[in-house]
Amino acid sequence: MRKATTNVLALALAIALAAASVSSALGARFVPRDEHIDIGRRRALLVTDGNGSTTDFVETDFSSPHNFLMLSPTREGAYPAVVFAHGLCGPGKTYHEFLHGIAREGYVVVANLEQQDCSESLFTVFSSSPFPKLEAAANGGVMLGNLRQEVDFLLGNSSFDGENLALVGHSMGGGAVIDLAAELASSHPGLVKAVAAIAPWNGIGAKGAPRPSRVAHEIKAPLLLICSNMDQLVPCSGEIGSYTGASKNPMAKGLFNTLFKGTDDTWFGGVEAIKEDAMRGESNVTYVDLPDGGHFALAGISKEQLEGIGEEWGQPKMLVDMMLASGEINLGNPEDTGEEVREDVIDFLKQHL
Repeated sequence: MRKATTNVLALALAIALAAASVSSALGARFVPRDEHIDIGRRRALLVTDGNGSTTDFVETDFSSPHNFLMLSPTREGAYPAVVFAHGLCGPGKTYHEFLHGIAREGYVVVANLEQQDCSESLFTVFSSSPFPKLEAAANGGVMLGNLRQEVDFLLGNSSFDGENLALVGHSMGGGAVIDLAAELASSHPGLVKAVAAIAPWNGIGAKGAPRPSRVAHEIKAPLLLICSNMDQLVPCSGEIGSYTGASKNPMAKGLFNTLFKGTDDTWFGGVEAIKEDAMRGESNVTYVDLPDGGHFALAGISKEQLEGIGEEWGQPKMLVDMMLASGEINLGNPEDTGEEVREDVIDFLKQHL
């Protein structure tokens, strides 16, 4: 009984931290660059590459039209750009190493910093309104709208070359960038040159956005899909939580159905279904099924980072550790897996941007 309960709690925390881890098509133009508000947090970063040379780029927080982070080279010029979308509840700071790795290659990077707060207590699950912050964070329509605004921000920004854009996302963000790429293929033909989705969440289709496995065939740009069947949350295919057996527990089923009404426990076929739909279209699809690595490990997110998020959300470290003890975070080496995925994504970007 104790093992089953721990598995349920592990799945619960994983869902609550997942990634700490489309009605109009960019029709209206957004405010020009000089009307966006820089809230004053500019950080100059010096990065030494393997040849010993130094690349200087600046990391800046913006608060309008919503909260987002921009990394840009300090040298004047126009560069290819990458829009990055985080996972469900995933604070952007957990992806800094990933984002910095992309920025080092000379890309402008924009990353959404909205929908990051899922700080309710796990024990509210049987209340009349369980997990309201999680429900808000899981709204795919909101995330998709924010990504549209970020694309338009770049189109009005002189540091972007205006022609070479890539979309990259993890988990919920992976599903969102697939939806956005399909949309932009029609509204802005040729703008998106590459799409990379790490453990893309097909369940976003029940949360105010199109189901990725129904629109992936509309993508014209090369598409990279990365997943693992050791992933407890978004496996390549099959039931979530199947690796630890949590998917077979009635309590876990009840929790899942409470949090994610309108979906099924395979996310409508998962990443495999997205791949199959994408292959119906014109996109050149690269599908990477990793034998090792859990949902967080795929993004290079460590146990220590998750403990920090749990602390920020008011969860005792002992409880967080108990929940993670049998969870997917212990599958594989997060640092090694995250580095492998990051290198795959960067190589993919270099090929197409």
